[in-house]
Amino acid sequence: MSLKDTIRGAREEAQSNLTTTATNDAEDNASEEKSDAGFVRRSPSRAKPRRQAAAGVRTVSGSGKSKPVSEMTKEEKKAEKQRKREKEDREYAVSEMLMESDPEYQQYHKMWWRILIVGFVAMVISMVLYGVVTSQGETAPLPLAMASLATMVIAYGAIIAAFVYDWRKVRPIRMSCQQRAASMSEKRINKMLRERDK
Repeated sequence: MSLKDTIRGAREEAQSNLTTTATNDAEDNASEEKSDAGFVRRSPSRAKPRRQAAAGVRTVSGSGKSKPVSEMTKEEKKAEKQRKREKEDREYAVSEMLMESDPEYQQYHKMWWRILIVGFVAMVISMVLYGVVTSQGETAPLPLAMASLATMVIAYGAIIAAFVYDWRKVRPIRMSCQQRAASMSEKRINKMLRERDK
């Protein structure tokens, strides 16, 4: 096979691909096709994406004028971050107000602090007793060593219990207050903050 035959074959193949592509495009642009069952089947080129675009992806509005996040100036990005931070701070302040006004939250929060303080006090006592036992060496009395071990077990148990208690009792109320604050309008948030500052 000569070089001319190879080039001619490539041209013919390219021509056939172009005609096939044009035919497929014409079929895709057809408005609708009805299947045997009567359902409307649209072409794949008209399918809408299932997921939202990522943050840095350019989305063009009907007017064709849009500015992606990646093309924002430093000042615009800084201003946007500052605006979001201020909004989050206001929502956090309102959620704190909601938690302070909830008697159930106050009760659970006080209990959590009590359990945590017991754990820390037991930890300090355990460390002091352990220091005394190690300074005395082999002459240390056995009850003192056992007391050091017992207070260490109590300390770890109380600290773990405090975290579990927080997770089970305090955290659901905190999350509920945060969701309530996030769902409030700017007007309501500003009103609550003004009332607090009076």
